[in-house]
Amino acid sequence: MKRWMLALSFSGLLAGCGSQNPACGPGPPVLAVSPATATADHTAAAPGNQQQYTATSRPAAAGAGCATPDVIARLTPTWTVSDTLHISISNASDATNGVATCLGPTIGAATVTATVGSGATATKLTASLTCN
Repeated sequence: MKRWMLALSFSGLLAGCGSQNPACGPGPPVLAVSPATATADHTAAAPGNQQQYTATSRPAAAGAGCATPDVIARLTPTWTVSDTLHISISNASDATNGVATCLGPTIGAATVTATVGSGATATKLTASLTCN
């Protein structure tokens, strides 16, 4: 009986050894802004004249055949817009971070930029907003 239990325990250890690919590891982070494009009505009351933008980061798989990690982190970037006359955007460190408000109609789509980090290592991600 003891020999059987030892064999079962040893086989369980062996099964666990091959489950991870040593070449896999966290790759560079994948940053994204969503939504990529949006439209809001400047004549509507909030929230109809607003759009919430979010910036996220997730680790990438490092090699072929590696699983992509499911961990997604919400970032708090610095937001800017190309049309400050018709759009304002919140940089508050709360739930309003990334909320763009249409103050007037835009001529075409304005660029919404999330800047993650600072200096030479800063990453800029863009989306667009049209205010009707």
